[in-house]
Amino acid sequence: MVVKMLPGKFVSVVMRFENIQELLTKVKEGYLKASWKEGEELKTGYLLVSSGKIVGMLIEDTFTRKTLKGKSALADIVKASRERKVKAVEIYEAPVEEILKDLPEVGITLFSLPEEILGHDIQGLINLMKSYRGELRVHNGSTSWSLYVDNGKVKAAKTIKGPELRGEEAMTHLFMEMGKIMKNGKYETGGTVTFSKLDELKREDIFLDALELLRDKQEIDTVQGNR
Repeated sequence: MVVKMLPGKFVSVVMRFENIQELLTKVKEGYLKASWKEGEELKTGYLLVSSGKIVGMLIEDTFTRKTLKGKSALADIVKASRERKVKAVEIYEAPVEEILKDLPEVGITLFSLPEEILGHDIQGLINLMKSYRGELRVHNGSTSWSLYVDNGKVKAAKTIKGPELRGEEAMTHLFMEMGKIMKNGKYETGGTVTFSKLDELKREDIFLDALELLRDKQEIDTVQGNR
């Protein structure tokens, strides 16, 4: 199957971005287009977006014309995103519903693209959280936490590995373990854990506030270390 250029109106090129989630907020109805090298292959990927969520995926090899569609394209797009292979993304306005009628096999529904951030990258995590809605997993090796994030606010929390903790207790334990997380841990999006009333938090902004304080401390330590 050879894919012709998808219909649409070119809007802009984004050269600087922290994650794909950040770009989804820039598209009301259309798609993101990007190219990257994978060994000897040159791939072009399309993410169809409607109302801030991903509704279609397509990858085409520029030389062989082989394609991956829908869920089959997910792993390659996630890999390219995590390995920072994409240097620029083109944004297009387009009739997404019409494209899906012509290419129904590319359809997939995701509220975000799975992302992975290393524990020490506090600024990267802050940028992600401010534009993200969904589950965020935090790992330190022996314990894993699941947080429900809504544009910077953490509405619910619980552990999914290690001691069984929920709500405020889970967040308190996470704060106590931040040193280990920043040294050897990581943060991931894209899970599907269900939360209950017991997992809800009273202070929804406390995690983002703590991250911003940690970020500021990192910057001060860096300046002092360069003297």
